Amino acid sequence: MGDNYTLEVNNLFKHYTQRIKGNNRFSTVKKTVKAVDGISFKLEAGEVMGVIGESGCGKSTLAKLLTKLEYPTQGEILFNGESSDEMIKKDRLRYKRTIQMVFQNPFDTFDPRNSIEKIIVETLKMHNIGKTHSDRVSTAINAMEKIGLSPAGDYLHRFPHELSGGQLQRISILRTMLLKPKFLIADEPVSMLDVSVRADIIKMLQDLVRNSDTALIFISHDINTTRYISDKIVVMYLGRIVESGTTDYVLHNPVHPYTKTLISNCASINMDEKTDVIKIEGEPPTPIDNGPGCYFAPRCYMKKDICFKEYPEQKVIEENHFASCHFINSN
Repeated sequence: MGDNYTLEVNNLFKHYTQRIKGNNRFSTVKKTVKAVDGISFKLEAGEVMGVIGESGCGKSTLAKLLTKLEYPTQGEILFNGESSDEMIKKDRLRYKRTIQMVFQNPFDTFDPRNSIEKIIVETLKMHNIGKTHSDRVSTAINAMEKIGLSPAGDYLHRFPHELSGGQLQRISILRTMLLKPKFLIADEPVSMLDVSVRADIIKMLQDLVRNSDTALIFISHDINTTRYISDKIVVMYLGRIVESGTTDYVLHNPVHPYTKTLISNCASINMDEKTDVIKIEGEPPTPIDNGPGCYFAPRCYMKKDICFKEYPEQKVIEENHFASCHFINSN
């Protein structure tokens, strides 16, 4: 694994089959749930990519596919050109060390019966890090001191329920980074924490990623937080990427109507700019048998007949800025 380690996702799909009630109470009909519906992107070592969109857009399913908590219906995930499926077959633990995940709720991350010491030490032992138990405890103590859990000895013998959400999320991030992953996925890592500790957790993520040249996929519905931490951004809607590019460029020059809507409803992207709030009707539809047209069309303020007939092709707006809309040049 070199410094130029690359994650490449090509045409990734995750479809589920669901049975729903038919026209009468005795019949059922098969429907396709398109949780992830043809996603492609590339991420280099040290980059931070933000993934934003409403609940149900497929962000968390994408994270599960990358970490092999779910397996794709179609498409490929490559690490430095090597198939993730082949990596799993050859050495599952190596794959787990390559890509790690920090979950939304830190209290669901750990077995409540295990002490913090056991949680960290057992992970190190599983991956053959450290020669002895004492070595692993020493590694845990040193790492905890560096992230502000001091004195570390006071925390090692506690159990998850005895720590605050912020403290436990620090432990969660620390445990993943001790494995020195090349890629880290943070799925809404601060949404369940008090506002007072969110900035500390974000800074911890930034420092750990910067110091180890780890690439980070930061999943969130919070545009301001994503803007603060990300180099580039992808906007998802019902399993598809509708716009992507460098973070500042996308947020200051959005072209897709969905991106414009999200930004217009987000306070203080630019305090000097007065932006009219764009309203869209209804809740996000379920990702069942969408299409053939644009998935956003039923809620879009720019919709026309073609939007319901054809899904728009991805267009290049500027270098490394892409979007999928029939009327990108419309105002």
